[in-house]
Amino acid sequence: MKVGEFSIEHLSEGQFELFNDGSLIKTDAPHKKKSSKLASELYEELYLPMGVDPILVRGKGATVLLDAGLGIGLDTKKRDPAISNIITNLEIFEVDPSEVTHVILSHMHHDHTGGLAYADKNSRITSTLPNAKIIAQRSDWEFALTCINENIKYSDVPYELDNLFRLVADQQIEFIDQENMEIIPGIEIIRTGGHTPGHQIVRIRDAGETAYYFGDLIPNEEFLNFTMIPDADVEESDSRQIKMLLMKQAFLESAQVLFYHSVHLKSGKLTRDPNRQYVLSK
Repeated sequence: MKVGEFSIEHLSEGQFELFNDGSLIKTDAPHKKKSSKLASELYEELYLPMGVDPILVRGKGATVLLDAGLGIGLDTKKRDPAISNIITNLEIFEVDPSEVTHVILSHMHHDHTGGLAYADKNSRITSTLPNAKIIAQRSDWEFALTCINENIKYSDVPYELDNLFRLVADQQIEFIDQENMEIIPGIEIIRTGGHTPGHQIVRIRDAGETAYYFGDLIPNEEFLNFTMIPDADVEESDSRQIKMLLMKQAFLESAQVLFYHSVHLKSGKLTRDPNRQYVLSK
């Protein structure tokens, strides 16, 4: 996909089932048919099918990742080239991990941060993307620390921060407090809250074209039209309102919408059906 000068690719780590205890299990059986049930109904039946798809954005001298995946198979003692993760996926596009200049974290849940670091052959925590500036909202990190320290479960996917402490100590993660910030010309973060207190989205604009990455506010096409899942969003009422505003904006701008957790459609533009419900077109 192209948005002006920027090229955009999904780095698929495969398909998973998210269970309502927060566990993620990789499945080799593809979900070939779209379920007739709502995402919330599947979740109530204990599981929800989903993809894990970090997004690679290249252009204007920068190589940017939008979230970093689960990192399965990265640890040196477990490394298996057959397991799809951030390194194996970057290799497909002939990108060396050292070439990544920025990582924008929508939030700190493990399925978005696990690919940032791994244990090397000496069991030292090592950055997967050694030259990247990792950008996260300070409020999201502080909320994650509170959940860990007080053993509080606010969401469907837990926090796992052990490897991230190394990156924080090395000052590779830059915590920001701004609601809006241009990372490079044409790539802007916008703090939304909702899913987590410091959740942020990404807007890509160039040459009159626009794309939005909504993180876990709208993780896949099943979540258009404001479907909610119990316990998925910390600020549920805020999240619903923000989703409505974001979809309206993307619709009016004829923008591409990029999904992180889609099983079927990874991106598309929003249109409306005869019932004025949002639907996705390629």
